[in-house]
This record gives sequence, C-alpha cells and structure tokens, in this order.
Amino acid sequence: MVAYTATANPNRRISHGMGVVPELIINKQRSVGSGWQTYSASLGRSAFLSLNSTVAVNTSFTNIWGISDPTTMDFGVDETNLLTNGATQISYLFATKANISKVGSYTGNG
Repeated sequence: MVAYTATANPNRRISHGMGVVPELIINKQRSVGSGWQTYSASLGRSAFLSLNSTVAVNTSFTNIWGISDPTTMDFGVDETNLLTNGATQISYLFATKANISKVGSYTGNG
C-alpha cells in the first residue's frame, strides 16, 4: 500500500518497495470523489479497469500508467488524465511472490 499526493506530472514514478513487479494496482483518490482506477499487467499501461463502473476496459487515455512499465522499485502514473492535482491517493499493489502470494485472473460468463 502506497499513499501519495498528485502533482499533475504526466510521468510520475511512485516508489513502492515491494522488491517484485506489481501485477495489479488499485488506485483511489482519497480527498475527492472518484473511481477506482485499476492496473492489470495483462492489459498494459494504456488501459485500466474501473471497479465502480460497468465498462469492461477503459482505453480512453494513452499511457495512463506512465511511459514505462512498473518495476521492482516503482510504478508510473500520468497524473494529468485521471488524478486531481493536490488530491491524496492510495494505491494497493499486488504481485506474485513464491510461497507468499499469487496474482491470477477470473473470467465470468455474464
């Protein structure tokens, strides 16, 4: 879990200290009303899921998760598209790590 304040940076890197590359990132603005933007490694940097929406995959922004992939040290966000400048953020990060956790997928039928 990482907390930070948005600064209107189009290629902000947020340190996470996990030591592994995040495969799933759930981001929420805490200080203003907004959706839950969700990164999935299987979708890549130019798409996101909204946990509070019926839209399957949102691809309306280019590189919403920055111009480079998440690393073992940090992840990117384009704060100019979805985040309100000065708004506090909370990000929940998940990754597969042997004997600790496993990130998978689910496919529904409806």
